Amino acid sequence: MMTIRSRKNFLPTVLFSLVAWFTVFFMIFFVDPQIMRDVLIPRSYFPFFLMLFFSLFLTASLILSHTRRGFLVTLGIVVYLYLRLFGLGHLLNTVLLFAFLFVFELAVTRSS
Repeated sequence: MMTIRSRKNFLPTVLFSLVAWFTVFFMIFFVDPQIMRDVLIPRSYFPFFLMLFFSLFLTASLILSHTRRGFLVTLGIVVYLYLRLFGLGHLLNTVLLFAFLFVFELAVTRSS
């Protein structure tokens, strides 16, 4: 009996990732930061961080071949950048953030 192997199609993910990165680079080089600063949430640069999150998530998920790990890596990077935005991006906070995400990943991996 022949077994059927499922094959994942990565082309749409790669295309969405490239479009998202293009949007992030466009925001960096061609959009005034003061325009995006107060959209939806005051002093949050929400559109930029949303597109950065989406870009990093797709890229990390492709590189790591695991959606949850891509999400955790992306969450760690974006939270760190928000901490830096508000002047709290110290070494201790960075170590604690990534240690928490690492322990969370270990706990979820061991429980399943």
